[in-house]
Amino acid sequence: MTTENILEQIAINVIQGRVEAEDEGFDEGLEDQPAVTELVTEALAQGLMPGDILIKGLTASMELGQAWIF
Repeated sequence: MTTENILEQIAINVIQGRVEAEDEGFDEGLEDQPAVTELVTEALAQGLMPGDILIKGLTASMELGQAWIF
């Protein structure tokens, strides 16, 4: 997975409420796919800085969530 893809998937999974792969989320078909925990672990393993994960992945989910809700 590319850096941008991981960060995007982290944001989407935060919005979906998926912490671990076993979590279903709001949309169907997400169960058993990597969720926030697995994606953050992968991002760290790929050398992403924790601050980048926080700002570009986790915090970005707030912006995506606002657009999704409104």
